[in-house]
Amino acid sequence: MRLDHIGVQLTQLDKNLDWYKYVFNCKKSWELDHFSPTTLSRLPGIKRLIELKNEDLKLHLFERSDLDSSSNVRSQFQHTAIEVKSKNEIESIIDRVRQTQEQSCIESISEIITDEENMTCCYFFDPEGNEYELVAYEGS
Repeated sequence: MRLDHIGVQLTQLDKNLDWYKYVFNCKKSWELDHFSPTTLSRLPGIKRLIELKNEDLKLHLFERSDLDSSSNVRSQFQHTAIEVKSKNEIESIIDRVRQTQEQSCIESISEIITDEENMTCCYFFDPEGNEYELVAYEGS
C-alpha cells in the first residue's frame, strides 16, 4: 500500500491555488465541477475539485460553500487515500473493517465504485471519524 493523495478543504480555492502550486511545486493535473451522488453525499457544498501533483505528491483541493470559520471540519484534512493493487484488495480490507465489529466503521463503508478510467475506490471511517479512501487503478 501507499498514500495516493491528500484531500484539503478550502473555502476559496482560487485565492489559495497559486500558494499550493508554489509551496508544493505542483502543477494542475485536472479539475472537476460536477460530482457523483456518492461525492455529493460525502462532501455537502462541494463546488470544485482540482488535483495538483508533482513527482511524489498529489493534492486534491476541494472548494466547499458550506465551510466557515466556525465549522468543526474547517481545519481538518478531508480524507486520506491509500492506493492498493486491485479491487480484490479493496474488498479484503473492507472485510477486515467489518470484522472489527466497530459499528460506526461498518456503517460508514461506501459502495465500491469503478469509474470510466478504471479507478476503483471505496470510503470508510476509523473509530474516531477519520475518513479513508482505498483506490486501485486497474487496466492502466
